[in-house]
Amino acid sequence: PGAPNCFDCEAGRSRNADQAECEPCVAGKQSKGGEPSCTECLKGRYQPDSDKGFCRLADPGYFVKEKGQTKQEPCAQGEFSSGSSNTRCTKCERGKYDNRFESNDYTTIAQCDENDRSAKKDKCGLNTCKSANAGHYVPNPGASEQLECEAGTYAPNRGSSECLEAAAGY
Repeated sequence: PGAPNCFDCEAGRSRNADQAECEPCVAGKQSKGGEPSCTECLKGRYQPDSDKGFCRLADPGYFVKEKGQTKQEPCAQGEFSSGSSNTRCTKCERGKYDNRFESNDYTTIAQCDENDRSAKKDKCGLNTCKSANAGHYVPNPGASEQLECEAGTYAPNRGSSECLEAAAGY
């Protein structure tokens, strides 16, 4: 019959079921402090640790598709995301390609992501697609490589999606 417990929990914590003490928020949730319960991180945000008062924004080159996530995912091969808080990635457009593995020790997104997570770094995302070099082209969206123009054709500019027929004698 005493007065109810009136107290606020600090950031990263919320009241337990019987309202008697504060418990840490689990990974994928946050509490800014003074809130009655922890809330799931919104789409585009994540929190890998427990006991936190905030959710992290998805980095450029990464996305977080669902609420309550504990990690961000790198964009798939041939896709990118710019800015932060991305909930999806976009295919590289014609004339541009995903160049993540041109000078990298890894050959797949999964292999890169697995090694990055163990090293606690995020370097596998793609935040912009690279324009095809002159003499090369990228005919389809979502490409992971540029193609060299065949003999008798050329692409004079960067970012070509096709090669042009060369004049006779070239």
